[in-house]
Amino acid sequence: METVRKNILFGILVFIILWTINTLVAFIIFTPTRQDTQIILFSWLIIDGLILFFIRKKIKKQFLLGISFMFIVLIALYFIPITQDIPQDVLKLNSEISGMNSNKMIYAKELFFVVESKWNSPIREYLRKPNRVFLMKNFETIWNTEGYIDSNVQTQVYRNLLLESNRFTKEDLVLIQGFCTNSPHAYINFKGTQHYADLWAVDNFDDYSFGQVTFSPCDTLSGKII
Repeated sequence: METVRKNILFGILVFIILWTINTLVAFIIFTPTRQDTQIILFSWLIIDGLILFFIRKKIKKQFLLGISFMFIVLIALYFIPITQDIPQDVLKLNSEISGMNSNKMIYAKELFFVVESKWNSPIREYLRKPNRVFLMKNFETIWNTEGYIDSNVQTQVYRNLLLESNRFTKEDLVLIQGFCTNSPHAYINFKGTQHYADLWAVDNFDDYSFGQVTFSPCDTLSGKII
C-alpha cells in the first residue's frame, strides 16, 4: 500500500513539474503570442515526451493514476460555476446600464465593454496564474481582483449580470466552452443569432467588435457585429 501511495504522489509531482516546465517554455523561450502557438505546442510534446521517456522505468499504473487524478481535479474545478452573490454596487451599475438602453442587445453591448475593461486575458496566462482559473469562484472577489482573469470566469460574470437584469433567460445565453489550440476559451452565443460575446477575443484582437467571436485555432474573427 505504501508503494502504491508513493507512485500516486510521484505521478502528481511529475504533473506539477511538467506544468512548470511548460510554463517556462511558453513565457521564457517563446513570446506569448498567437503566432507562436503551434511551435509552443510542438515543443511541449517533445519536452514532455523526453521527460516521460527518461523516467519510463519508474512509471507504474499508480503513477498514471496520479496524473489522471490531477487532470480530473482540474477539470472539475474549472467547471464549478462562480457564486451569484453580486455586490450591491455592481447590481446598481448593472441596473443603470440596463436602464439607459431600451434595446436589450445594446444593453448587452454596453455591459460587455464595462466588464471587459476591468480585466485582461493574455494568451496562455492561465499557466502562470492557475489559481485564477481553478480556485477563484466568489463573485465579489473576482470583481475586486485586478489584472488577469480567465475568459471562462469573465464570461460567467458577464452572463450572471445579464441574467440579473431579467432581460435574458439562461436559454438565451448559451455558454460555450472551447479551446484555442492549447488554451481554454469560453464565450457566449445569443441563442438564435450569429451574435456572440467573446471576452478573450476582445483582448487579443485589436479590431474586435461586439458580436464577434474567434473559433479554434483562434486566429480569425467570425460572427455578426452589433
